[in-house]
Amino acid sequence: MALHEPEVDGNLKPNRHLKQNTNHLYTNHFKTNYMQKEQKQLFAKIVGEIYKLQTACNMDCDASPATIYGLLNGMEQTINDELEMLGWISENESRLIMAIFAEIYDNNARRRAFKGYDQISAKVKAAGIEKYKVIMIVRQLQMEEIYPEITDRILYEISPAGIEQFELKEERKGERKSKPQNAAVLPDCPPSRNSPR
Repeated sequence: MALHEPEVDGNLKPNRHLKQNTNHLYTNHFKTNYMQKEQKQLFAKIVGEIYKLQTACNMDCDASPATIYGLLNGMEQTINDELEMLGWISENESRLIMAIFAEIYDNNARRRAFKGYDQISAKVKAAGIEKYKVIMIVRQLQMEEIYPEITDRILYEISPAGIEQFELKEERKGERKSKPQNAAVLPDCPPSRNSPR
């Protein structure tokens, strides 16, 4: 498509079709970014309110007052940090691990000979999946009672201490600062159904 239409009175006119297409692309790009921004803000607001209630109720909450304030007030860096802490295991990663398990589970001899994670570590590494993600996938499969003989042996081999090591992503991202007991003025905890009126 030409960038300009023929000259009129010696001047080049911008191609109106190109301008329309460019505007359309810009509008779609703006809408996508705006929706992503709105979703992040909604996430931050919900999580911030949860943290605030946990703090007000003296429940276990590792979020500092600064983190809570940042989430509730749309501080982008705080929101991005929180999203990073959340982590992400893609559907493709889950499918790859389940495919590895299926190869073992569907073969009686392999299933009986399976001892633990070390026997699949090479395939996991080749797939580019980190061990802590495998542990999280295994724990979910165990809860759903899928490939029980495999998941039980993997978790038994790793041991509870090993599971915690890979499960606590805070150690990978850096622990948050501990929350001072009375650092923030927060609302009273709402009464539960069983609370005396």
